[in-house]
Amino acid sequence: MNFARLNHILIPARRDDRERLRRGLLARVSTPVWWLYAALSEEGRVLSVLMLFIGTASLAIDTTQIYVLWSVLAGLLVGGLIVRRAFHLRDVSLEVRAPHRVAVGEPTTFEVTLRHSGSLPVHDVRVAGPFLPWDGRWLGVGPSVACIPVGGSARTELRATFVARGEHSLDVFGAARLVPGGLARGPAIASGSVRFLVVPVIAKVARLAFPPGFSGLYGARTRGGERAARLEFFAVRPYRPGDSLRSLHSKTWARRGVPHVREYRDAASLRLGVILDDDPRSASEAAYEAGLSIVAGIVAHACRAAVVVDGLVLGAHFHTLGGPCGGGLLEEALDRLATAVRDGATDRRGFWTAREAWLRQLSMVVVVSTGPDSRRRELLSELVRRRLTVRVVRVFDERSWRGAIAVPPPLSLAESVVPVGSLTDPKGLVL
Repeated sequence: MNFARLNHILIPARRDDRERLRRGLLARVSTPVWWLYAALSEEGRVLSVLMLFIGTASLAIDTTQIYVLWSVLAGLLVGGLIVRRAFHLRDVSLEVRAPHRVAVGEPTTFEVTLRHSGSLPVHDVRVAGPFLPWDGRWLGVGPSVACIPVGGSARTELRATFVARGEHSLDVFGAARLVPGGLARGPAIASGSVRFLVVPVIAKVARLAFPPGFSGLYGARTRGGERAARLEFFAVRPYRPGDSLRSLHSKTWARRGVPHVREYRDAASLRLGVILDDDPRSASEAAYEAGLSIVAGIVAHACRAAVVVDGLVLGAHFHTLGGPCGGGLLEEALDRLATAVRDGATDRRGFWTAREAWLRQLSMVVVVSTGPDSRRRELLSELVRRRLTVRVVRVFDERSWRGAIAVPPPLSLAESVVPVGSLTDPKGLVL
């Protein structure tokens, strides 16, 4: 059971739904509570909770003088709340920049920029992030900006992690001046909403067995004779020691000031299809997420080898990928994987008939399987019957097998068994 998600069961996941909840009757009734929460700083909120215990202890005024301490603290809090309107952030704008894609579990940096157009400098500004969804967690407290100069700007950062794939839409970030004493904040300014995708971690694939005869990417080397006639210009990259001087690309060198060389690939490139064959009834959620990471690693490895990835099959859904490997193909694949929904297995009967034209143009198919052996054998027979080179990657969740002490052996020489725990191996996967 996911207790983090259970704690947020009453909080809508979509930002539009959260805004609708804020305009509801319950939100209007609790407006004074939320006003007090927003007006106090972190230190003021801690002090207000502490005052509840101090106030309880000071009820016996005939035997103790703790009520004096409570009165002093209450005066400080009330005084800060009274004068907070005078500490408004006038002529200050707030902008937040976030990366378009964020890997699952990796620290994410939100860059906050405060721009000041007033005539007096602004001091003691505290930045606060929004309330995160169930899969998010802030790393550290909200940063403070000591001073924003006149006509200048100040930058700071907030960091968080997210553990669930998919599109995320965060509420607004805020910034406010601290009232002297640090217990209250002035009226806050807000940014726009922040949207980004949380994508699977790209598994490190050290080697993928391509069909015999495929030569792949030749780098900045030149070839002679018949093989040279099959090469085509692929991309430009920075010069590395050992590259041929004949492959230097003068225009890029002149534009960037750093030597660059041409890269070539085989004109008859290998065309690859990747299939994630998942069975929600028999495979765990961890195995499915590991399968998505392996698919991302296979696409990344194919891009490095100048292999054309023609499409992805994710369960019951087919996705085409457009553009060459150097033109955003990996990013497009990550976007598809980030929004993949585990809603069923591939329809064996109707699917292959509808994708017959796609299968005919492929040279190789890599199947990442989380299903049982019977499903995998059936899928292999369908692909082999079409004379395709097939490579199977079997994802094995060792934690879901109670009492299992060994990884199940592969069914054939063209199959690799990958335990979920091996994705973190720094040496990478050999498939």
